Amino acid sequence: MRSEIYTDTSGAWRWRLVADDDVGSTIAGSGEGYANYADCVNGLDAVKAWASAFKPQTPARYLPADPRSLAGMFDAPTAENFALLSMVDRLFGR
Repeated sequence: MRSEIYTDTSGAWRWRLVADDDVGSTIAGSGEGYANYADCVNGLDAVKAWASAFKPQTPARYLPADPRSLAGMFDAPTAENFALLSMVDRLFGR
């Protein structure tokens, strides 16, 4: 996986995480444009730090079929958790 920082059509800075597959699928994105580059980098770094600290309580092979039921795996329901669940929904086409 790699990260990319780019400017959108309105000139705002954005970040995205891209899979190392043949297609270069986007795994996650900033969801908002940043007025300056440093804020964009800080947003990306915060997501990377959160993701590296995330420890699921259930082995992946036992995850439920409905990704929305993953909410119990998080310490507390936050906006970031729901953003991750949304990403899981998109990845699995649910």
